[in-house]
Amino acid sequence: MAAAAAVITTAAAGVGTKLISNQTLDTTSDVTFNNVALKGFKETKVSASYATPFAPDVSTATVWTMTLTGGLTFNGFTNASTGQSATFILTQDGTGGRALTSTMKFAGGSKTLSTAGTSTDIISVFYDGSNYWASLAKGYA
Repeated sequence: MAAAAAVITTAAAGVGTKLISNQTLDTTSDVTFNNVALKGFKETKVSASYATPFAPDVSTATVWTMTLTGGLTFNGFTNASTGQSATFILTQDGTGGRALTSTMKFAGGSKTLSTAGTSTDIISVFYDGSNYWASLAKGYA
């Protein structure tokens, strides 16, 4: 990771107290902050080209969109860290009927995607260091 300029405040030092203001942080190693409030936080989103197996590099983004043009095998992340989570927005192409194959542990055991052409499903995944825990929300219109 590269160094980043930041303003960090925490309630622990008093409401709105600036701990770091426009300083460069060394983000090449783990940094721990307690009681941090994030304002204006947003995740990095990328559009992935269809590929199977799909192994997104979650060090580059945590929100991924993809149009499925074939069946998808999706078993985990590249560069995953314990405690990492990511969101995957999958849209069937106009043909539809694209199936998911996965070894992830899905809530309720359900990993059957919507099959109608242009239907969109969202998979949220959490990695605990050993397992990928996934939930599938289907049929966004």
